[in-house]
Formats: sequence, structure tokens, C-alpha cells
Amino acid sequence: MPKFASMLRGRRNSANKISTESDEVDGTKFEQNHYDTVQSPATEESFGMSSPLRSDPQCLSGEESTRKSPKKNELNVRLEAATPRKFSWQKSLQTDETDIASPTHRTTQNLLYNDVIRSRHSSGTTQTTGVKVKKVVTLDLTEILINRADREKVTVADMAVHHNTEYFPDFLRLRSELFLWLIMLAGIYYTLPVFQLVYYYQETAIKSGNLDTCYYNYLCLYPWGPFADYGHVFSNIGYVISGLFFMAIVKYRSYKYEKLCNNPKCSEEALGINSPKFTGVPETYGIFYALGAALTFEGILSGCYHVCPTAENFQFDTTFMYVISVLVFLKVYQFRHSDITQTAHLVFLVIGLALIVEVIGIFTSSFIFWVIFVTGYITFVIIFIIQVYYNGTGPTLVQRIINVFKKVKSFVSGNCSEIQPQVLNKKLIPTLLILLVNIVMAVFFLYKRKPGVSRYILSIMMVNMVLYIIYYISHKLYYRLRTENWMPSEGLRILTCLYGIASLLFMCGAVVFFIKELKTSAGTPAESRNLNDSCFYLIFDNHDMWHFMSAAGLFYLFMFILTVEDCNMAQPRNKMPVF
Repeated sequence: MPKFASMLRGRRNSANKISTESDEVDGTKFEQNHYDTVQSPATEESFGMSSPLRSDPQCLSGEESTRKSPKKNELNVRLEAATPRKFSWQKSLQTDETDIASPTHRTTQNLLYNDVIRSRHSSGTTQTTGVKVKKVVTLDLTEILINRADREKVTVADMAVHHNTEYFPDFLRLRSELFLWLIMLAGIYYTLPVFQLVYYYQETAIKSGNLDTCYYNYLCLYPWGPFADYGHVFSNIGYVISGLFFMAIVKYRSYKYEKLCNNPKCSEEALGINSPKFTGVPETYGIFYALGAALTFEGILSGCYHVCPTAENFQFDTTFMYVISVLVFLKVYQFRHSDITQTAHLVFLVIGLALIVEVIGIFTSSFIFWVIFVTGYITFVIIFIIQVYYNGTGPTLVQRIINVFKKVKSFVSGNCSEIQPQVLNKKLIPTLLILLVNIVMAVFFLYKRKPGVSRYILSIMMVNMVLYIIYYISHKLYYRLRTENWMPSEGLRILTCLYGIASLLFMCGAVVFFIKELKTSAGTPAESRNLNDSCFYLIFDNHDMWHFMSAAGLFYLFMFILTVEDCNMAQPRNKMPVF
């Protein structure tokens, strides 16, 4: 740390000072130093110190470590900014005038939030009077909504006004920390009765000798201890280990981030807008912890299901897969929509409604049920997509729907004059493609009407999760690779790409093993036994390999999401686009 402090002092004093001027605001004089170089944010790793937040200094955005080492006995050390890699089709970047220090940039709040946040003391006194007073924070909601409604100029700073634990602690808690607590409570209360139920089914089947109760793969059935099908239960250990290990990684990352933010040399007073607290996407770890816990409980409940697999028990195997798909979507959305991310209460209410539909689907498969299910599905998707399209702002929901349908009508008729070209390409066309995919899925579900709606609900959530990740990554790459005004910080680290590739490989391998069914609870016990096959390896069959490989695929997917915004960690939020 002494090395860090000395180099920081050198950095702040080394650039060639060309002028010093003072001005007076509200009777207080301020001195402002001007430099002929752009100051980049100070972090421990920018001074050659390791950090788990960005252990790889080179991103695919082209950032290279081209800093010059300080000479011995040199009082002022000058660190040059990293030079981004420019592709052959891209034009040179121009320095943004907001990067250069100026008297108008004295305060972080003014630069980031355009005076939409104001704090005062309710008594009109100050803290220097010795009187303890309550600090009052007011928001200019009208200005906030106007900024967010401008889909061309809106930035992450506009969508993260509430990301301040000092001013809005409860707001962040409801959208981050509470997810983990609800996951833990739901998991505990859900798992205990489930295990009692399936274990009772297994014992009843063994004592009665009824082979039609539990749908096993009898050609790869190895009992051990209290379990009749030990292999299928044990193979879920991959989910548990992956979930716990991911939570440990998130804990270590959050510890290092908090340590960096609490360093006086990286405070707002020292670095202003370049302080780690005000750069990059808002760092919140509650949903990441919830993802690790959900993966752990998925392993536990999947193991419970395989104690005695039946059609009625299948919902235990899919419940936390619903949670995982929703949380992955929510976390990626939260990166650039911190303020309008839904609270934990509402998210779990939606998951609860999905479980209610799932239970109803177990007892009925009438055509009326499927019509209601498909209609509700499409209606929910339309409302949700419109909410995302308008960044949670704008007119009433009914007016939003009317406006979107007008734009769609103009687009279909070929009259796109009322639609801005960039909005058309970046918002409307991807939105219509996502809606089209969901409509095709709805028609397919209505056509098949296979008993048991669990697989359909899981397909809906998983497909939309993947579509949004593709939508998000494609926008990042667009901003990184476009010809003009390209953004080096929107690239991906090499390590992040490796996580993504590993996730795809494991997921593809898992799907290969999942395609071949060795048993099914959707038909009769005799039909299920006709599908039985021998073990693939030792005591594990194809479904066990699906467990192992999908656990690894989900773990690497979580790591991909955890590191996907690492290249943006030094970027001020008022320069980060929203998509």
C-alpha cells in the first residue's frame, strides 16, 4: 500500500500543469488545476497491483498495458493512459472534452446526475453548528424521467440515480440483498417437505414391491444406503458444489471491491468522477449470491426428485431452474437499469404464479386450459417487452402499448419516417424478433399440448433468458466494433470469452445426453421401462452425464455474467449507453 500511495501522489502531480485559476462560488474559493493529459481512473491494478476484479489487464476492447515505469529518484511520475486497439475499419477516437478537468466538473454529483439529486439539512443548519439534524434528500423525478425517456442519449448514470447506499439504503436492499434471503427461506421450506414426500414414496414402493410407483432406469439402478437409485441422486452433487463455489467467488470479489472503494486514495474527494464508486455498471452482488444459492438448491431438489421420480414430483426438479433463468435475465438487465429493476417481492410473485400454473397443468390438459395458458403467456410477453422498450418510463402502460403498435404498423407498412433509424435498428427490430420467437413457441405449445406444462414453462424462461443475453452482448459488440465513435470499454476480456465458450461447450454436451430419454414419467410405467438402457459410465447413465455437464455449463455461465462488464469498470457512468 505505501507503493500505491506514493505512485498515486506522483500521478496526481506529474502531468504538466499549465495553469491554475481560482473562482468563487457561494462565497467559497476553489482552485482548479488544468492538465494537458487525460486522467484515467485510479485503481490498485492501474499501478501494477493485482486485483481479482480485473486480473487480466488486456480486454478484447484492446486495452494494453503501455504504461512507462517510473525512473529512480524521480519526484513526479507520469503514467500514460492505455492505448485502445483500433481495427482497420475504425476511425481514430477524439478526446472527450468531459475527460479534461474543468471548473464545471468540481463535484461528482453534478457531472453524473445533472443536479437531479439535492441534499440539505431539514433545519436549515449545517453540521458545523454542532446541532444534530436529519439530512433530507430530494429527487427531481420529472428531470429523471425526461432523461430516461430519451432512448438515444440515456446513460447508465440516468438509470442508476438510486445507487447510493448513503442516500437510498432500502432501495438497494430490496433490489439486491433481499433476493438471497428469499431464496434461502424458499429453499429451506420447500426442500424439507419434498424430501419427506419422495422418501415416503420410495419406501412404500420397496415394501409393496410395486415397480410402477417410481419411474427408474432399471438397467442402471444401483442402490446404496437409503437410496434405491444412488447414481441419479449423487450425480446432482455438481450443482451443489458449483453453487457454493460461485458464492465464495462472489464473496471474494465483493470484498476486494469494497476494499478498493474504501481506500482513501480512491475516494470521491481524491478522484471525483473517476472514483471506483462512480465508474462501471453499479456493483451489487445480491442477485449473484442468489444465483449461487439457487444452483445449490437445484442440486438438492433434483436429487430429491430422483429418489422416486413421478409425474407429480417433476415440479420439484424444475422449480429452481425457473428461479435461475429469471435471476440470470434480471442480473443482466440490472447492469444498465439499476433503478428500474424489479424488487425481490415482485419477482418471486411471478415465479409463484408460474408454479400455480404448473400445478394446474398436472391435473388437466384440456384445450381450454391451453388456450388460457398461451393467451396469458403472449400477453405477459408483450407487456414485459414494452416495459423494457421504454426503460420503465414514459406514458401510461396503455399509451405505451398504443405507441408501440403504431410504430409496428408503420414498420410493417414500410413507412419508417416516424421512427428514428438508430431506434429502429437497436430497439424496435430486436424487440419484434423476440416477440416473433415467443409467438412461434406459443403456437407450437398449443399444437402439441403434451401433458405436463413444466417443460413448456421452463422452455419459455430459458429461451427468453438466452435471447436477452444475445441481445445484450450483441449491443456491447456493436458499440465496440462500429466504425465511428467506437467504445473500447465495451469489449470483453479474454477470460470472459473463455468462460462463455466453456459454458457453450458444456451446455451442448449436456443437451446431447439429455435428448435420449431413458425413462419418462409422462407415459405409463411400461412405456417408461421400454426406454431403459444400460449405464454410460460406471453407475451413471446419460441423464447423470446431463447433470454433471449442465452443472458445469451453468457455473461457467455465471462466471461469464460476473465478468462481462469488467472492461467497463473504469468508465464513468455518464458515458455508458443503455440497452
